[in-house]
Amino acid sequence: MGQKLMLVLLFLGLHIIATLCDNPPGQDWISTFSENPPGQDVLVKISDNPLVQETCGCTTETLPHPRIVLLGPTGVGKSTFGNRLFGISEENGKEALCSQFGQRPYKFGVGHRSESHTVETSWMVGHYLGDPANPCIAIIDSPGTGDTEGRDCDHGIALAKGIKQVGSIDAFLLLFKGTNPRFSQSMQEQINLYTNIFGSDLFKNAITEFTYWSHDKKSVRKRTKNRDGLNEDIQHQTWNREYSEKLGVPRKINTVFIDPVYDEEFADEREVEKYKLYTNKLWNLITNEFAEFKCEKRCKAPTGFFSGQPWLFEENALQNKRLEDRASLTWQIWFAGCDGTGTKSYKIYRKTENGTEHVIYERVVDEDDKETFDDSFLLKSMNVKDEPADKFKTIQVTIDSVEDLHFGEYYVKNDKGNSQISKLKKIIDGEWADWGIFSDCSKTCIKGDEKPGTMTRVRECKPPQNGGLECKGMDSQIVACAHRHGENAEQFRQCPVDAIWSGWASGWGKCSANCIKEGGIVPQKTRSRVCQPERFGGKTCAQLEGEAKAEKLLLYTETQECTSLPKCPNPASLGPWSDWSSCSTTCYPEGGTVPQTTRKRTCKKASLSTSDELNADILTCEAFGEMEAYKNCKISACPVNAEWQIWSEWSACTTSCERGSRHRSRSYFPGRNGAEAKPAGNQKEKEDCNAEAKCPVAATWTWGTWSSCNIDCYKPDGNRGVRTREQSCQEEDPPHEFLNCKYPPSPGLEDTKPCPGIPRCSPLTRLYAEIHGGKWSGTDASVYLRLRNGDSGEECETDVLDSPGNSWATGTSEDFTGSELARCRNFYPSPQYNLEFMFRVATDGLRISKVWLEFGSKVYTGDSYGWFENVESWSTITRG
Repeated sequence: MGQKLMLVLLFLGLHIIATLCDNPPGQDWISTFSENPPGQDVLVKISDNPLVQETCGCTTETLPHPRIVLLGPTGVGKSTFGNRLFGISEENGKEALCSQFGQRPYKFGVGHRSESHTVETSWMVGHYLGDPANPCIAIIDSPGTGDTEGRDCDHGIALAKGIKQVGSIDAFLLLFKGTNPRFSQSMQEQINLYTNIFGSDLFKNAITEFTYWSHDKKSVRKRTKNRDGLNEDIQHQTWNREYSEKLGVPRKINTVFIDPVYDEEFADEREVEKYKLYTNKLWNLITNEFAEFKCEKRCKAPTGFFSGQPWLFEENALQNKRLEDRASLTWQIWFAGCDGTGTKSYKIYRKTENGTEHVIYERVVDEDDKETFDDSFLLKSMNVKDEPADKFKTIQVTIDSVEDLHFGEYYVKNDKGNSQISKLKKIIDGEWADWGIFSDCSKTCIKGDEKPGTMTRVRECKPPQNGGLECKGMDSQIVACAHRHGENAEQFRQCPVDAIWSGWASGWGKCSANCIKEGGIVPQKTRSRVCQPERFGGKTCAQLEGEAKAEKLLLYTETQECTSLPKCPNPASLGPWSDWSSCSTTCYPEGGTVPQTTRKRTCKKASLSTSDELNADILTCEAFGEMEAYKNCKISACPVNAEWQIWSEWSACTTSCERGSRHRSRSYFPGRNGAEAKPAGNQKEKEDCNAEAKCPVAATWTWGTWSSCNIDCYKPDGNRGVRTREQSCQEEDPPHEFLNCKYPPSPGLEDTKPCPGIPRCSPLTRLYAEIHGGKWSGTDASVYLRLRNGDSGEECETDVLDSPGNSWATGTSEDFTGSELARCRNFYPSPQYNLEFMFRVATDGLRISKVWLEFGSKVYTGDSYGWFENVESWSTITRG
């Protein structure tokens, strides 16, 4: 029973999932069993599927990213390509998840869009490349350019409307046929229209896709042969030149080559590789390297803009300005109407704050594009700039310095309608009203350091207008005070305070001396007090003094004797110095002790006090130091005679051979203290040297004969070849240190000079080859001849060698003398190297029996060379 229940639940779950995938997202509830009787269906709400709800919606609010717009001419295969990005082909029967209009089948092509939406864009949503494991993408289809009914302009504006509705785009895919060598005129005009609508930023999100560009081996060879070696890189470079030269695109646009009719079941290895390469490149560009393209400027303009109605930039709808600010108002007019009725004429109106309005500027453009304008009613500091572009014009009113007369409303009018109104308003900052009067002070007087009272006044702020600043500062002011009503508020009134005596100082002052002198006056000490004066009208100090005198009391000072001081001490005293004694000698040995002379003095001892503290400062005989003094006699050291030092080493000989000379010298210690300065004898000596040594002899150099020239002809670079000769050396005895065989004289061991009478070299002028007669010896693949001069690095390769008829056939011969050999026009055989050749065959092999090469009059021949394949296999050919 349990197993049956599990099977039923499993079947039910699989059926629900299948039904969710098959039902359109426009239905909120779907039936999971179509064969059930009415009323018994199991219902599942599709919004409960998080993938559909969050990433695969088809409304403007739920449309997933990335969003891709397909642009291209009619017949380029946009429908097939769009289906390919959803993994849809004619054979597999797949569909996308949903579409904008909810009509099945969900794939591009017949039935994709109803007649009512022919000139409108529409989108479809599905998984990238049809893989449910990949994120959802939204592909926005646009009508093809080159419309047979001439509706390209309507289609472009319809695309702008659709993108405005969506809000942002991740990539614009510009589709071109890979078989076309250049832009079509209709596609060029349509891209120019898109540039005018969306701006040049469109190209930041642009990618070029080439349809009809197969990657199978046969298609690649066909492009190489029939379209001058065309490949993806060349096509990419060519198309970017087209973008730059015809559309003025300022950047390189990426290119992909996704085959819309790719069939993985029948694709060869190269096709699979290229399909993965370019689908991965497209995904990486859109999701990693591109920022979202937002619908801005003209893309966001109201519907009437593309019919020619003037459009005011949103940011100019309301401008608040101060006096002397700079103001700018900007409109645009789309004059390239699809119905051919666009206009470039307009008027600018100003409406004052009292409701009066009048024209301040008018510009008229007639059918011949002749322009006239009237700016006589422009206000002071105001000017108008009219800047036409390809399909629209920009009108800008600038006020260099705003004054009161400029404030009001402005709008542009033409025969298509009026623009929105631009309001220019004056910024008015908040302003304070006058201060009110102060209240009475909270205190009439203060005592000492008492905190004063306060009084308050207030004011009101007139509110700001049009973004003006609020009033700065406080709306109330509190001021300290101490006065009675009617008195000067700037002066604090103090309460009256009487003068008083201070207390006596806490200690007595110092005694007039620190000891009592025998028979002298006893020292005294004092203390004092002060009268603290009255303040603010109180009793004065003079009144206090009078009261103290009347009562015979002390006033400011009190005195007392210092009877407890000790007896004063008497210091020691010195007698005078005696005369200096005389010296015993007239000189002393150098370095010895100098003789001295002496003198003496006497000291009277001190009388000390009973206080050790007082005795500490009394001079005693010990404090005066020594009673005997010494000093050096004023005599000189005894004389010292001069003395020679030892001889120096002999100097180097003045010559290395055949007798020279050398010398040596010595120094001396000079005499001192009156003796002779220099000792007796010679200070320098000289003698002969190297009398028997033999001098070296320079080597002898001899030039040989000139060689033959190193080339037999000269190339266009002008090198006429050289002849060389060498010089030999004979060493002498004894050999010279520098002029020997190790150091050849200029110009060196070898000398060169130009060759006379060398003829100019001739490039390859003829190639003759005989194809072997054996089976499969020939080929129909592309054949190239490569030449090189041995290992010199000089090498060339001809253009493809292809003659009329069945070229390179078995048992035939090929003879080329024309432009096929032009790529080797700068290659010449060198007599210094072997001339080598090989035939490069693109795919098959080639067997050659004989080769004949002509370089002007020079002929190189060879035979029985065997097979040449698409590998490097060089053969030597000799001059005949």
